[in-house]
Amino acid sequence: LNNAGIKGHSATALDDLDIEQLKTTFDVNSLGELRVIQALMPNLKIGAQKTVVNMSSRMGSIADNTGGAIGYRASKGALNNFNKSLSIEFSEQGFVFVVLHPGWVRTDMTSDRATYSTDESAEALFELITELSQDDNGRFYDLHGESIAW
Repeated sequence: LNNAGIKGHSATALDDLDIEQLKTTFDVNSLGELRVIQALMPNLKIGAQKTVVNMSSRMGSIADNTGGAIGYRASKGALNNFNKSLSIEFSEQGFVFVVLHPGWVRTDMTSDRATYSTDESAEALFELITELSQDDNGRFYDLHGESIAW
């Protein structure tokens, strides 16, 4: 279970983008999780349960993009794309690569108005993760198991 994320620079327009801050956001939100997968892949290949879960965000969906938070959205979109590519690369070896959106959770990155506590989100995600199968490989779900469009 890869769970890393920073809000990063919250530019809402092209003129406001800070490329150096954008690089940091990508380094944590997408490349960080990819590094973990690379490091653990030898162990995953010999394991009985070959499941890789990447925590992303609905904000990484291209189909559901409502604008704003350009860097965060792009970094989570990159993670989603990595996950989809790896789901194809490793499918014949029995791997399950899944992206999950934890819901709008009350954390340091969100406001007190967020829908879910960390415990509520974690419980729902745990239940979903324990039910994953090969049929879920390459999918993007919310915490209730509903598909999210890429």
